[in-house]
Amino acid sequence: MRRVESFLSITGQRRRLVVLTFGLTVFSAVGIRVFSFRRIVTFLQRIPAGPTDQVATDDIRWATVVAARYVPGTTCLVRGVVAHTLCRRYGHESDLYVGVDRESETFAAHSWVESRGEVVVGDDVDLERYETLGVIAS
Repeated sequence: MRRVESFLSITGQRRRLVVLTFGLTVFSAVGIRVFSFRRIVTFLQRIPAGPTDQVATDDIRWATVVAARYVPGTTCLVRGVVAHTLCRRYGHESDLYVGVDRESETFAAHSWVESRGEVVVGDDVDLERYETLGVIAS
């Protein structure tokens, strides 16, 4: 009941953002497992861009983190795909990075999104350790 009250207490714009983000998170998490990363990103790029700066990148970060808490198996790649899609949707240029940890003895990969030089999602690790393998720009 507390979650419902919390959801209803936020603004209408944030509620719409959370619902959209939750749907994108479920779609991306399932899609990456069933199809492929490339196919899901290509599909999500078809979502039309909206008005510039209608939603701040801080709100995109918040919604992505909230949705990830409620979708089991949400990885940094899923969070990155969702945040990158939302940034483009709301008029923010962004880059989705995928990298590997060059200091780890075992294979470790991570993804993050940057917009105008600021990390939107994925800064929960030391990004300096990661060698960029690829970037998808908006």
